[in-house]
Parts: sequence; C-alpha cells; structure tokens
Amino acid sequence: MLMCTFSMSALTQTAYFRVGLGAAIGTANSLNNSHDGLGNNDQVTVKTGGYGTGMPFVLAGGINLGDHFGIELGVDYFMGFASKWYDKSNSSTFDYKTKGSMLSLVPAFVTRFDLYGIKPYARFGIMIGIMNSVVTSAEGTSNPESRASGVPITYKIKDNGGVALGVQAALGAELELSNSLSLFGEFQLYGISYAPKKGAYKEYTVGGVDQLDDMKTRSKEWKYLKEVDYNKTISADDPDERPKTKYNFNNVGLVVGVKINLGK
Repeated sequence: MLMCTFSMSALTQTAYFRVGLGAAIGTANSLNNSHDGLGNNDQVTVKTGGYGTGMPFVLAGGINLGDHFGIELGVDYFMGFASKWYDKSNSSTFDYKTKGSMLSLVPAFVTRFDLYGIKPYARFGIMIGIMNSVVTSAEGTSNPESRASGVPITYKIKDNGGVALGVQAALGAELELSNSLSLFGEFQLYGISYAPKKGAYKEYTVGGVDQLDDMKTRSKEWKYLKEVDYNKTISADDPDERPKTKYNFNNVGLVVGVKINLGK
C-alpha cells in the first residue's frame, strides 16, 4: 500500500501527510473485587483500570483518489498510562502499577466532504500492532501485619511478542489554513486486544538484593500457550508455560494535529 501511495502521488500530485497527538480513555472494565482463597481474605482494589487510557501519537501519509475519497497508511504509537491497584492478603501486601504500549500500522479508507473550507471526514482502517508490550511493576512485603519489619520485595514483569489485530475508526474535520496546510481534529476509536507470546522478570529484588542472576530460566521467563499441560515436566533451563492471556486496548479519544498537502 505504501508503494501504491507514492507511485500514485507522483501521477496525481494529491498526496498528503498528517501528524497529530491526543488523549484517550480506555473502555475496558476495571477490576474491583474481594474473595476468599486458601483461607486468605484477599482484597483487590483498582484505582484506574484498563490498558486503553493514554496518549496516541499519529503519523500518516495518503493520497486523494478524488474529491471525496482517499487511502492512507498510518503509523500509530499508543503510550498507555499506568493503572494502579492494591492487593492484600494474610500472607502478603503489594502495590502494583501496570501499563501497555503499542506501535501499529493502520491502512485505512477515508471519505470527506467540503463545506466552505471545513472538510468533515470519516476514516476506517485495520490496526496491525507490531511492537506491543505490557509492563507491571510491584512493590510489597511478605509480612503485612508488620510492614516495617517485613522483607521488602520489588519486581518488574514485561509481556511482549506477537502481533495484534483490530480496527480503528474516526470522525473529524479539517480546517484549511492555506492551499498546503490544514488543521484537523477527530474523535478516534480503537477496537483491539493484545495476546503476548512471552514474558519475563526484568527486575526482582528481595530485601534490596538482586535475585535475577540466581534465578533459573523457568523461574524468570515464560511463554503463553493456548493449552497448558500442568502435568508436563519443564526443565529448569527452559521457560515456564502459562495460559494465553489478552490485554484490552479498546478506547475512545480525541486527536488533533496538522496536515500538509503536497502538489498544491
């Protein structure tokens, strides 16, 4: 599609580039529950939930196929804000922060109309997440009854790998400042979830002492599978196996930016 964009641009001289940034609010449900497990009264509270809350950055190029239609290829980077939550049981107390990021290619179809210098438009595209990750940081103690004297534990986990597929839609308008420069603003919708292929501890300390060098591969790395055989014997030198999990990046947001029209 990129090759098509440049070749058609040379013939029609109706190519454009646009760049923008914005803010988005995740539409995933937050976690807020309590339960009894193995005799422990666990309480989990989430202050902010979901992986779709954050800032989208947009860079796209395209061509107009006529007065009202066009195609474009976008490169979107989504930087998620951290979700904070608290987990307390009879055996441990931990504070967590988790956030996700995604770099996507977005081939899209665009339709627009001209209303006296203001051009309303709609865009629909396919999102292909090619560089995705979810990072979770934790800080806690193994003795919640006496936090000051408990052994402090900190760690950081990163899940990554794999490709995410979804959709993106937008409704917006352009305001022409000149023949070559326009401002745009749009309401944007992400519909995408991400299933990582692997994960690993990036940090792990107990009592302020780093533990990663002494941890076996199975204890600090894992891969996500659709089916997990818990009776399978896994070598200490191989990654562990965990059930496949999905992270929801659905959101709605507002993006503003500038558009540069070429050949005018």
